[in-house]
Amino acid sequence: MTNRNIKKDKQFNCSNRFRTRNNHDFCEQNSSELNNNRFFHNESKYSTLDLIEDLKREIQKHPEILSKIFPNRYKYNHKQLSMFWRGGKNINYVTKLMSKFKNERDFSLEDKDFNLLEEQLRRRFGNRASTCFDIIKQYKESKLSFSIFIELIKLELGRISGDIEVTYGELAILLGKHEDYIYHIRKYILSQSNRRYNPNYNFDLETLQEFKSALRVLLKEKAKISISFIKKYINTNPDLKEYLFERVTIENPHYFDSIETIEKAYWFGFICADALVKQKYRYTFKLELKSSDRERLVKLANLLGLDTERIKNRKRIYDDNNGKLKIKEYSRIQFKSKRMIEDLLRNGYSSSAMETGLPEIINRADEDMALAFLLGFFDGDGTWYGGRSGEIYSSNKMILTDIKKKFMIKYPVRTTKEALIDELSGKIIHRAAHRLTLGANLYEKMMKNYGYSMKRKRAPQFRGI
Repeated sequence: MTNRNIKKDKQFNCSNRFRTRNNHDFCEQNSSELNNNRFFHNESKYSTLDLIEDLKREIQKHPEILSKIFPNRYKYNHKQLSMFWRGGKNINYVTKLMSKFKNERDFSLEDKDFNLLEEQLRRRFGNRASTCFDIIKQYKESKLSFSIFIELIKLELGRISGDIEVTYGELAILLGKHEDYIYHIRKYILSQSNRRYNPNYNFDLETLQEFKSALRVLLKEKAKISISFIKKYINTNPDLKEYLFERVTIENPHYFDSIETIEKAYWFGFICADALVKQKYRYTFKLELKSSDRERLVKLANLLGLDTERIKNRKRIYDDNNGKLKIKEYSRIQFKSKRMIEDLLRNGYSSSAMETGLPEIINRADEDMALAFLLGFFDGDGTWYGGRSGEIYSSNKMILTDIKKKFMIKYPVRTTKEALIDELSGKIIHRAAHRLTLGANLYEKMMKNYGYSMKRKRAPQFRGI
């Protein structure tokens, strides 16, 4: 979370003079404007602004989690610590103590100062302040300098207090979106000068599902209340769109009518490796990549005739292998096209979830077309480790086995992770993972076959081809 966006939150609130009435934000306007455009709470409706504010307040109740994700934000400043320590009587107390510490060689806190701080900690936090008491003890035993003591106390109070307000930028990140996302949604609803002004703006069902998923990762078993707000929003707004892009169309839906060029074979391989193609979800196409690979989405969008402004960014929180929460930024395109989805499926689209083999048109294709498909698959679900070869991987062992056979690869298909299935429900908890090494000769053939693949996966000697 950047200082720029914290400032932006404040500026937007100030410039629009937001206030709260009946848990609903509205913009302070003159009486004639209010008659034409009302932001007041409708008792029968749970609005988008209501949901945003409820999620913001609920997430703020978990400062221990927030401090792990935004460690530099969730700590007291000197003023807040002074107000806490002195019961609101001296906002400059800590600043003056720090000045004494710097200027007086023999400076030390008196017992009465410690007693007052400990009393405030016990009164406000009880047993939750145990780490604060440990910090005080370490300082008394001369294990900490005064400046480090103050910093540790500020960090710990920020971690346990819940006093530091979640910004709209932070809320957006926690919900798996780009940090400007909530800021822009509020502007659509509240700012009549905005070109996309819509006081009745609603989230779509897919976005709400993404919110739920992000909250479950973030709060785990504590996510129930936040998710109940989302359920309430869905129940009180029955006409929500299923997808944000449900009316978006592409100008070239016939692009994959036939796979007759190297470029089309490349993108067909990329889509088989990494895209979601669903017929039952109203012919949905979705491709999401790390934002560092956004240029691939721009290239595909241009080929399909999709407005590149439809490429959306979001931030995703995930647990790494060490149990730590991390954030990654992703970009994606999503749209609906019955014609394109039907063409992809007719041409043998195969994915990890489908567990089908290599598309027959690639099995029958000549070497150049097959190599282009393999290069696309490699860019979508493959790794180049910096040498003269690479690996492809998939949950679909059958397609890797077919690729091994098609290209006469000498290396085995390796299973690196077994599937985990719930014994009671039969649901897949996570899929198996399989890998196949390509070898130096095949890697070189791929690179020379098509020169416009993902640059970061091309060895330096192939980047000028």
